Amino acid sequence: METRDEKKYHDYTRLRNQVKNSVRKAKVIMEKDIAKNIKSSPKKFWQYANSKCKIKSRIPNLKTNQAGGKIKMTKDDNEKAEVLAKFFSSVFTAEPAGPVPSVEPVQVFSPCMDKMVKECDVLNLLQDLDVNKSPGPDGLHPKALKELAQTITKLLTKIFNFISFHW
Repeated sequence: METRDEKKYHDYTRLRNQVKNSVRKAKVIMEKDIAKNIKSSPKKFWQYANSKCKIKSRIPNLKTNQAGGKIKMTKDDNEKAEVLAKFFSSVFTAEPAGPVPSVEPVQVFSPCMDKMVKECDVLNLLQDLDVNKSPGPDGLHPKALKELAQTITKLLTKIFNFISFHW
């Protein structure tokens, strides 16, 4: 503090305590809001829960077999990366060089080839989409699909039936 004036110190402590109480109350309100809306916005809950977690997940030290049967523990991340790379490279098989053998085409009949997709099924699936999920490989967000369900159901049904018919 600038001065040792008792009145200023008293004012400072009073204001500090008011701010602490306001912050505490705001935190309680925020936590209650997150708990109340957990069903509609689970991302908010998990974001808050992860922010309170003090443990950061790390790769633990790994045991490695050395020459002569000795067991050594890895110490740093580079050693861990080398041990894991060595292990996973030993799991995969090396393909022989040269052309890939050709496979004869086979006519296959699938029991789902004669099934027709119904508009009501497509509509139900679109309306049951979880809007909190991320977009799929097509880049379409589930929220957009769900909100446009009535509009795009007929078109999607035609596409699905066309694909299954020509499959």
